[in-house]
Amino acid sequence: FYRPLGGEINFGEHSRDALARELREEIQAEVVGLRCLGVIENFYARYEVPQHELVVVYEAELADRSLYERASIQGVEQDEVFEVEWVSLVEFTSGRATLFPEGLLDMLVLP
Repeated sequence: FYRPLGGEINFGEHSRDALARELREEIQAEVVGLRCLGVIENFYARYEVPQHELVVVYEAELADRSLYERASIQGVEQDEVFEVEWVSLVEFTSGRATLFPEGLLDMLVLP
């Protein structure tokens, strides 16, 4: 499955500032043109433990346009290295790939 980049909002931090901070921390990238698309209330299980989160979804652009030309971008989260991939929405709308949290795909494809 796939999940967009992001992370936790610190106490007293605005969600847009949290997103900008998380992307700086994870992929060393600055974002511009932030626009809030909405909020998703997400219930799920992680390691069989029930979880509950509010996901604030933003549309944004990477300030460094050359990042869009890469097949992947190396990220780091708490000393764990991971790869960020560009995945076409068609992969998700066709059912070939799964996007979490539930409801995010509808938010991205509906006008």
